[in-house]
Formats: sequence, C-alpha cells, structure tokens
Amino acid sequence: MHLYIASRPTWVLRSAGGRCAPDICHFSEKKEDFLSHQPLSPTASSVWKIVKSAGASVSAGDEIVILESMKMEIPVTAEADGIITKIFVEEGQAVDEDDPIAEIE
Repeated sequence: MHLYIASRPTWVLRSAGGRCAPDICHFSEKKEDFLSHQPLSPTASSVWKIVKSAGASVSAGDEIVILESMKMEIPVTAEADGIITKIFVEEGQAVDEDDPIAEIE
C-alpha cells in the first residue's frame, strides 16, 4: 500500500486488521524498507512447536510455528519466499492476537 503525501509516494506498512496508529504503522519513501515481513499470531494461543529456526530458508506456505488453542493446532506459515532472520517466540510461550512470530527477509 502507498499514499501520496506532498506529491511523493510514501509506503505504509500496516499491522493485521488494517489499523494504523503511530505506534504500529511504519512510513517510508522507499518500498525496499518493507521487503521483510512478520507473520502474526492469528489468535490468542500458546506456541506448541517451532518448526523452522532462524537462518532457515522458507517458501510461501511453509509452516514456521504451530500454535495451540483449545486443543486445536494452528499453523503459522510464511507469506512469501525468504530466509527467517528472527524467531520472536519460544515453545510454551503465550501469544496474543497479532503478536509477531518471526521475521522473514
């Protein structure tokens, strides 16, 4: 997504749900600043299993982490091809909806 401010394109990275406030939105004039992405937790749950670790190569659709909520397994997948640079969670950790799970570049 991009906006035009003062006749210049400004790229806006929004959190899931399209909410945009100064503490959760990032603005830049360079699209390259947003080449990494962070898969988010779809719901409040706990981390059951970490499938991929930092440094692993992933393709779109690959499972990164499996969450557990009410005895249901919820896979968190990569949205695009890339390399996992960070895993933000640990097995057994509780996460809230929209918490970042990993960073992929």
